[in-house]
Amino acid sequence: MSYNLKTIIASALITATLSIGSYFAYKNKPKTFINPIYSKEQIGELYGTNLSQAKEKFVFTNSQALKSFIKQYLEDNKLRQVVDLNFIDISNIKDLNFVFSGDVSGFTEEELKKEGLQDLPKIKNGDKYSVCKSTFNHKVDISRWDTSNVTDLRSTFACSSVDFGISKWNTSQVTNMQGTFMLALKFNGDISNWNTSKVTDLFSAFAGARSFAGDLSKWDVSNVEYLDYTFFMATVFNSDLSNWNVSNVKNMKFTFAIAEKFTSDLSRWNVSNVRSFLATFYGASSFYSNLSLWNTSKAYTISWMFAFTNFRTDLNFWNLSSVEYAEKTFFNSQFREFDIYNWKNKIPSLYNKLEFNKNYSEDDLYKYEANPKKR
Repeated sequence: MSYNLKTIIASALITATLSIGSYFAYKNKPKTFINPIYSKEQIGELYGTNLSQAKEKFVFTNSQALKSFIKQYLEDNKLRQVVDLNFIDISNIKDLNFVFSGDVSGFTEEELKKEGLQDLPKIKNGDKYSVCKSTFNHKVDISRWDTSNVTDLRSTFACSSVDFGISKWNTSQVTNMQGTFMLALKFNGDISNWNTSKVTDLFSAFAGARSFAGDLSKWDVSNVEYLDYTFFMATVFNSDLSNWNVSNVKNMKFTFAIAEKFTSDLSRWNVSNVRSFLATFYGASSFYSNLSLWNTSKAYTISWMFAFTNFRTDLNFWNLSSVEYAEKTFFNSQFREFDIYNWKNKIPSLYNKLEFNKNYSEDDLYKYEANPKKR
């Protein structure tokens, strides 16, 4: 056999071997599922197995598809103590709205009674209650999720009754944290190192999160505009927030209302852009801080702001030039007329409405906002 023929045969054998190897590599290449439904029809023999041990990839680009998949997968794995969901690729998802939330619904007081839901976890917002008709109670591991592209965490963990190992999540792109942990009754995870530098909305972020006592002292809130209801009924929360930069905040309605353990020093807060202080410290029974130097020049409502509080501070230097609503500002509080002796000259038409001690109706709380739906 000539040298050339041997070379040709050797080359052919090498080519054939490489082709066969490529074929088997292709055949054994892990399959990628995009936004799949958790069903035997869609994922075949993987249905009913532990997907965290599978080679296949599960990629989601849509939060609704993700929530549906997780709900069905957890139902199929409900006997496991902790369900590992780190096999799910969410690196292309921008919002995780309601993904781990229970059923959050809005009801009037009459509707609550009619439906027999009065005893369920709830918080009041205006003339309606946000109610947990059901809770998310599966223990899951999502600690290694790639959240680097997520911008929206609205109600992600609302009405959940478990903790989540999310301390290392990358939240650098998040702008919206509206209701993220609202009524998450057992949440007390470490989120102290979350990057919140782009967040603009913390409306109800921890409202009703009655177990949360985390350290948020290092959070960057310099771009936050909405701080209303943020810690409303967060009854054990008491983080040091003295260094928060709130210079862009416009709304502090009910921010610390019924945050019964909250005692942080807020004396250096720049509140110069805040328009609503409705019930800001209502029922914050442990709160004490010197607020004498607060710049309230843009505030149009201070109604119920210090109702049911136990501290006093000199407010005589407050700028009340924009105030239109001041009903029951000091109702059932420790404040005395001496603390505001010159308010008679600043807001003479409103002074008699401050009502240090008069009959109380909870419904009155929501009656004095210029526009209750206005954010």
